[in-house]
Formats: sequence, C-alpha cells, structure tokens
Amino acid sequence: MRAIENQGVVLAVNRTGNDPHLAYCGGTIAVDAKGEVLGELGDEPGVLSVEVDVAAVREWRGVFPALQDVRLREIR
Repeated sequence: MRAIENQGVVLAVNRTGNDPHLAYCGGTIAVDAKGEVLGELGDEPGVLSVEVDVAAVREWRGVFPALQDVRLREIR
C-alpha cells in the first residue's frame, strides 16, 4: 500500500452515481501511514471525515525509517 511505503496518510477519493456515459463505483478511503484504514465509504454518496494524528505519523517514521532507503537518481 502506498501509505506504508511513503509513510504518509493516503486519501483516495472516487465519485459515485452515473453520468450519461459512465457509472461510478465510489470506494473513497483514508489510510494511515501504517496501512490501517481510518475511514471508508461504499458506493452510496456521502462525506468521509477522519482525524489525522500528525504526531503519530512522525513517531511512526522514527520507529520505521523507510524513507532512509530512498535513493535519488539523476534523470537525464
């Protein structure tokens, strides 16, 4: 999951309902830096509100310093 490898909160938003050409399935979700789901919506319209504990994200980055593995490359 991108939340874990990037050590940040991921908010994935998708619409629901139909337009003249497509049907949309919803599936909005919020995931914390450890990969735990903070909140999720199904295929019905709705509003998702979650609290993000920034201190907990920073603490997790100290315990699991995955960002230290990042290797920057020069793009030519």
